[in-house]
Amino acid sequence: MRSLSTMLGNKAWACEVTSEDLARYFSRLPLSNPTLSSGQWLPEFRTPRHGIDYENENKSYIETHRHLWPDDSDLELFMQNPQDTDDRSLSLEVKRVVDFCNGKTLPPVGIDELGDGQDPLVAWLDERAFEEGVFSSRNYRGPLTSDGLGQELRKRRYHYGKGRAKVPRHPSTMRNLGWKPWTVLSQVKGSPCHKTSNPGIATGRTSLVCGQVSEPDADRRLIFVTDLDSASIHALISTASTHQAPALRDALARHLAFEPFGDVKIQADGLSMFELGFHLPGLLCRNFQTTDHRRFENGETLRRTIDISFLNWEPGLPGEFLYEAQVSCVIAGLHEHNWVAYCFADTYFDGSNERRETVAEYHKDALSECGMNADPLTYGNCDANVPHWDPRKYFLAVYLHRTKPVIREWLLLTGKVEHSFRIYEQV
Repeated sequence: MRSLSTMLGNKAWACEVTSEDLARYFSRLPLSNPTLSSGQWLPEFRTPRHGIDYENENKSYIETHRHLWPDDSDLELFMQNPQDTDDRSLSLEVKRVVDFCNGKTLPPVGIDELGDGQDPLVAWLDERAFEEGVFSSRNYRGPLTSDGLGQELRKRRYHYGKGRAKVPRHPSTMRNLGWKPWTVLSQVKGSPCHKTSNPGIATGRTSLVCGQVSEPDADRRLIFVTDLDSASIHALISTASTHQAPALRDALARHLAFEPFGDVKIQADGLSMFELGFHLPGLLCRNFQTTDHRRFENGETLRRTIDISFLNWEPGLPGEFLYEAQVSCVIAGLHEHNWVAYCFADTYFDGSNERRETVAEYHKDALSECGMNADPLTYGNCDANVPHWDPRKYFLAVYLHRTKPVIREWLLLTGKVEHSFRIYEQV
């Protein structure tokens, strides 16, 4: 993947989303609740909603519901709808996820960047707090392995539960205008604790865990994962809260299904919540062959590779191969200052090609002299240190920037087919 700072001219662009953009886009999406129109963004979504017991966000769905179905595996427990108490047989969608996680994941081709345990770096995490008009951020962890992502997500999302007691912040966690790459934290091998690469930097307030300093709450959480596999799925499901479980459950099932989908869900009954999502499958053409390293239990690959070299009628041309790939994004939350965004992107098809999108490349760009802390969910087009807090605007920004590559690849493919037909007619 080329340097993002080179492609973007050292600045984020096209990240502003207007109210007109919101109205135009959301009016076209289906609503799961037919009693609500796309313009009915509930008033409580615009407020902090201090009456909510945020301590529930620190408890995983599996931990909370394990006593109900003690014989289910973690994956079966998480993926099944808790309302289906009478019939616990697995639906086709759940079976697909279970079969995938029971399959074998081979070492990915072309990923040279490995974590401490020699596992590939596949995840990026951004966590920020917002209170009284000021935002603060947790330390940037750099690219993460699936295990590293799980370790970070197992940390308490909120230090204080009901009432959100106010605590003094360390100045270094305040408005993040002075972000520098040396605030990156590195994992200490064999230890759950972390340390800064610069011992003179301190963030947050003193914690009782490992003597380390604690960090701000994670009101807004962005999670980006490349080539979603069984390890990253387990990291996500083992840490998702009860409020996040329905959105993540749906996101995993739809991402594996390789089907286009877009939806807006507004839950008005009980504790009101929102969910915004899109799933964009695509076909990409490359002149080299590789294979998806992720397998179902029966040995089939998650995404297919098809040899289309027969389209080359001209002698001396390299082979051509068609790859299935998908990008999915789901945002779910309780209000505009409490939400989580999940984004899953397939990248296996680029193998060892330098154009491959990896979290390690985003990290290198962030550390470069003229780089920025690019947001992978927006394909590196937005600065993560200039965060969107309105989930609708952020969702639309992700959608706009993730749709462009899919359209570009489709146009390249159709152009190649049309060219092949023209050559055939001349033969």
